[in-house]
Amino acid sequence: MPHDSNIITIYQSWAGKIFIQAPMREQQALDIASLIKEGHIVVLNLERCGSVESQKLLDFISGAAYAREYKMNKIAVSTYLIAPPEVAIISLID
Repeated sequence: MPHDSNIITIYQSWAGKIFIQAPMREQQALDIASLIKEGHIVVLNLERCGSVESQKLLDFISGAAYAREYKMNKIAVSTYLIAPPEVAIISLID
């Protein structure tokens, strides 16, 4: 069957994974950056880190997210949702 250039895909399945991470040390930032590099969604909870470690982790991981053009949304006090651009993030919270 010939390819019709007028066909638009409306539904495309997403086969990624969502990883929930709660790092305790800066060294775990590389593991989280690798998940982003592999195209996964990450929920990052920084409650278990001190304020200095938390900021360093956030700085490093935001750089990894930026490099992949990911969106990074704060969803709670110390929790972030990091997702690729093709994932729609819709907040219904007022």
